[in-house]
Amino acid sequence: MDFGISGKTAFVAASTGGLGLSVARGLAAEGVRVAITGRRGELAEKIAAELQADGHSAVAVEADLSTADGVTAAVERAVELLGPIDILVLNGPGPKPGAARALAPTTSPPRSSCS
Repeated sequence: MDFGISGKTAFVAASTGGLGLSVARGLAAEGVRVAITGRRGELAEKIAAELQADGHSAVAVEADLSTADGVTAAVERAVELLGPIDILVLNGPGPKPGAARALAPTTSPPRSSCS
């Protein structure tokens, strides 16, 4: 499928696993230059190398996106390596794998009684 995004540049947050990695691979398959980001720099490097070996354009950016300084540094590095960012994919870690019933219960905020 051609989405008309070939040649664009994408910054995919938390793309060393799960949904972020799947999105990064899909974008790369569409001809997008992709910044693979994550706290595990060696894993980001491995993934970028695999994408490059498949003929795609990808770079690794080790990043802690939980702080403003980490975000700034990661974006600056991605722009330095790939040029201006056209596509931003905001992604973050989800719960650890397991059954939903194993998650701790939470309380919902109280409902307001609007007339």
